Amino acid sequence: MNDREILLGCSAALSGSLGSQIKVAHNGAGLAFDAVNEQGGVGGRRVKLMALYYELKPEKAVKNLEKLLNDHRALASLAASARARRLPRPNCWSKAAPPSVGGYGAGDGARERVAGAAYFVRTSYAREAQARRVAPMPPFP
Repeated sequence: MNDREILLGCSAALSGSLGSQIKVAHNGAGLAFDAVNEQGGVGGRRVKLMALYYELKPEKAVKNLEKLLNDHRALASLAASARARRLPRPNCWSKAAPPSVGGYGAGDGARERVAGAAYFVRTSYAREAQARRVAPMPPFP
């Protein structure tokens, strides 16, 4: 982040079946950022997304996040993906560091490890299962 730009970083799967889902999310975010930027940005700063491929290696995901936050000065991590249940709570996900926002999903154990530093757009798997018991999904026609 600087006086001209707000950078949101992402360490994600950028290939394979997961990659196609992440690219759809990034394209959607890009459309929103374009609309914001066309209106002058946020406080006069353009919003930009930088995605780094983590090669499906948890340790690479941590290194990518550290690089985005420390080297590129990203304001936050957007929709990061990784096998979070296998990740240690990296120093870059401390409560004093920029948050991870907009993650799509993670298991309950992974959510507990990043509590207070990562925020998801989808509820936990346990809550989804509980909701399905209360209001089951209708059958497909």
